[in-house]
Amino acid sequence: MRMLFEVNDLRVASPATVSRCGMVYLTQEDLGWEPYVKTWLETKFERDFPLSAENKAWLWEQFEGTINIGIDKVRSSPLVEPIKTDNLQLVRSMCNIFEILVLAPGVVFKGDEAAQRKDILAFFAFSYTFGLGSALSDKSKDYFDSTVREQFKAAQYPAPFTVFDYYYNLKEHMFKPWSDKVKEF
Repeated sequence: MRMLFEVNDLRVASPATVSRCGMVYLTQEDLGWEPYVKTWLETKFERDFPLSAENKAWLWEQFEGTINIGIDKVRSSPLVEPIKTDNLQLVRSMCNIFEILVLAPGVVFKGDEAAQRKDILAFFAFSYTFGLGSALSDKSKDYFDSTVREQFKAAQYPAPFTVFDYYYNLKEHMFKPWSDKVKEF
């Protein structure tokens, strides 16, 4: 008889359990965020809708070019996380936000490839902002704002507020203040 066990972690496993089951344990620090994102892109967007193969490859390039910079910024001083996070947790949050935005009912990227990528980049920048930066203190978010604006100049975040004060309106193809969507109460 052969058995295969797949566990989430080995926090309560003894050395005997590990050796008897022939387990190999890899920490998230060993693997990094890349395998998670590659798997996520392949499984969540396996069809060509809403992201074409070319746009998925382009999206991967965006991940490669920005995530480590954002994580390094979040981990640097003077930024503070009142509740500590780990790198994979931040990237997973970002992917979850992006997935919700892109797979929402009625979301269709229209126009040529350049127009589609503008909208995809805006969703990516929004997801990056809230996925990587939402655990930061309010003062730290002000510092993180400059990193997001630097990384995503093409997304055209408006002034004068921070990037946390805007959402992306797909119909108008622009960032709008949350105050337009959420009325004062």
